[in-house]
Amino acid sequence: MRLIIRLAIPDPALHRRSRGFTLIETAIITAILGLIVAVALPNFLKNRDYAECELCIHNLNRIDVAKVNWSFSVPMGTDAEPTEDDLTPFFSNQQFPHCPAGGEYDLGFVNEPTLCSLAEAGHFSATGLDDYEVEPLPEGNGRPKPKKTKPGRGGKHEP
Repeated sequence: MRLIIRLAIPDPALHRRSRGFTLIETAIITAILGLIVAVALPNFLKNRDYAECELCIHNLNRIDVAKVNWSFSVPMGTDAEPTEDDLTPFFSNQQFPHCPAGGEYDLGFVNEPTLCSLAEAGHFSATGLDDYEVEPLPEGNGRPKPKKTKPGRGGKHEP
């Protein structure tokens, strides 16, 4: 009786196709991905800066409204200068908003708009208290009184 043992020797031509990508194919894919990243990254950074600026403007407007509400609840008039602790109860989440880009807010007096230290980068509110007029009370204190409401957000900047 004879035993025939066959060794399974694969054909080298078949293995070449299943080994993976060649060096040139990998280089082409890497170049295409690098080009996509080079085009997309500046746009992502620009959009992030724009979103931070818009959120800062929204925060400035919220702080201005909180200052007006504080002046209505405290009989100090518009010449008073509130602190962050004074204004914190006037926000829905009981937290004072901060600039998302790391700027500092200068609250100022009630009749002055709140300023951000990054105003050069577009972080400024154009509204302030221009929509309010001050009428003196009998005690001599002035409180802001709304003239009229204007539609729109105000404070937009050009990207």
